[in-house]
Amino acid sequence: MEFFTLDNALLPGAPFDAARGTTAAYGLSEETYREWNDCVDAELYDPSCSAPAWQLSFHDTFAPARRVFIETDGRNAVAFSEGSFSDGSPCLLPLEPHWFSGCPILGPEGDQLFARCLGAIIREYQGRVPGVLLSSVFAGSELLQRLTHGFSRFYKFALYSSPEQRSASLEGGLEGWLARRSGNFRSKLKKALRRAEERGVQYERHMPLTNAEADAIYARMLDVEARSWKGQANSGISETPSREFYHAMMHRLSVGPQAGCARVIFATHEGRDIGFIFGSLAGGELTSRPFLIGPRGELVTAHRPSPKGSVYRGQQFSYDNELRSWSVGDLMQFKKIEWLCEEGAARYDMGMSDDPRMAYKAHWAETVRKQQTWIMLPKQQ
Repeated sequence: MEFFTLDNALLPGAPFDAARGTTAAYGLSEETYREWNDCVDAELYDPSCSAPAWQLSFHDTFAPARRVFIETDGRNAVAFSEGSFSDGSPCLLPLEPHWFSGCPILGPEGDQLFARCLGAIIREYQGRVPGVLLSSVFAGSELLQRLTHGFSRFYKFALYSSPEQRSASLEGGLEGWLARRSGNFRSKLKKALRRAEERGVQYERHMPLTNAEADAIYARMLDVEARSWKGQANSGISETPSREFYHAMMHRLSVGPQAGCARVIFATHEGRDIGFIFGSLAGGELTSRPFLIGPRGELVTAHRPSPKGSVYRGQQFSYDNELRSWSVGDLMQFKKIEWLCEEGAARYDMGMSDDPRMAYKAHWAETVRKQQTWIMLPKQQ
């Protein structure tokens, strides 16, 4: 148990290193990556953003030199990066400490693993107890209760943020989801779908399973992004560092233990891409699946992972701004839900919804939960 620097945390393009058992898609050993990925729990926190693809890709892009502390025991995982308070005292941060989207303590006994790790961490800091930024725990969750009860000797807990996250249940498949929408929403969606069909709009589904596929799909996404309002405002994924972050994540979702977890749909018209929607799956039957890695880092497997019971997390979608009257965004959202229902996914997480610009999510997702971030402040010793 110790802090270390991810010397293999590289952006896409690094060759596969068979001797070390790592690739640019991992950033870690296969065993550690797999155990971390298998610990996510969709009922306690955001599973996709707590998984390695999100966390490590942020680390690669924003803070590759920062030391990390990652420990797994087969059932649980602890994944922190090193930070400090304004007075210089140490603080443990999630690897992604910007949006606070993922939880750094995972597994049914994650609090117990953290307790074991804390002793080694305190020794690293010559007896000082570090602060902890505990992100992305659902309000009232069992994990939060265990931590506040088990660590009250060392810490006092202060709520830092409590944004809303919207989710849509996919219980009952597509018909079940539609039944939970308003009549006005269903009517407008039906008209938009009919008009799109009359115009000749088509849809492509993609689940990349190699680095080459990931690169090709991402290039198409960037082309659409450049024609979107976000791209025209220089605020989309075509801008650094978002461009590198989502590229790295696309690779991790295409090879290695999370291969087969990316879901991308393109809307096309007359052979040209006019929109895309991208996200990832986690949990359910996607965990603990066998896979092999080929000499170039590609996934080699006899079967694709089953998404049954998994949770989809929307990441990005964009469309050609000149066609905004075509309701391309709504069309792609519906087509994504249609695909997820066919695959047996259990839930669609649409992310934060507090911002007024996110008000549209209320029409698509009926469940609201508080996704909280807490600061664990050391008590005086």
